Amino acid sequence: MKFAIISLIITYSVYASSAIIDGIKVRVSEVEKFKDFSAIGSTEIVANLESVREQILSFNNRCNQELKKRRVFLKKEFVCKFHNPSLVESHIIKDIKNKKYIGKPNIIDEFLVWRNVYNRNSYSYYDLILVKKISGGGYEISYQMLNDVEVEFYLEDYKKKSTAFNKAGGVFKLTPSKGGVNLSLSYESETNHWLLTSGFAEKTILEKIASGTRLAIEAVKKGSENK
Repeated sequence: MKFAIISLIITYSVYASSAIIDGIKVRVSEVEKFKDFSAIGSTEIVANLESVREQILSFNNRCNQELKKRRVFLKKEFVCKFHNPSLVESHIIKDIKNKKYIGKPNIIDEFLVWRNVYNRNSYSYYDLILVKKISGGGYEISYQMLNDVEVEFYLEDYKKKSTAFNKAGGVFKLTPSKGGVNLSLSYESETNHWLLTSGFAEKTILEKIASGTRLAIEAVKKGSENK
């Protein structure tokens, strides 16, 4: 996702748990020792619905070219189409041994994506991807981080989850409009990691999830409109 560095426009109220960062609404809440971080953003895309869906599902096009030496599945020669600061690669896994949502109304696809991440340290985990038809002729495409027991349902051989977040995931919602497609992306994560739940880290995490949400939306928009 090659875009100019995003300038951060941050609006906090005195004791607020939410903010607007470069047009992305972010929020943090705390329950006992856990902190929940969320972000939501939206845009209008001048393209057809299927083109937008295709761009969302092109997970391997979003990565960091400078981290290519850390790739496991993606060829070193591959050039990232859209920049994602911490993402080394996303490996799409369609060959799974079971499907949990087979036969469920409106679910048209179910597969995994292995995320290889580097942010001072190496992390990895699997996301479950669900593609769902919704009323009005649109789609919801969700991605949800799985724990090791959940991954075992889908794969015989897999890499153990390694991340400081207990939960993470999001939903792309695509609805047809007169000019093309309305796209929204909502993201949420949870952690009880001692450092990430500190007040010192809170602002940094909010800025990162806002930037990540914005970059994802812009990548889908640019990829769809320039196809």
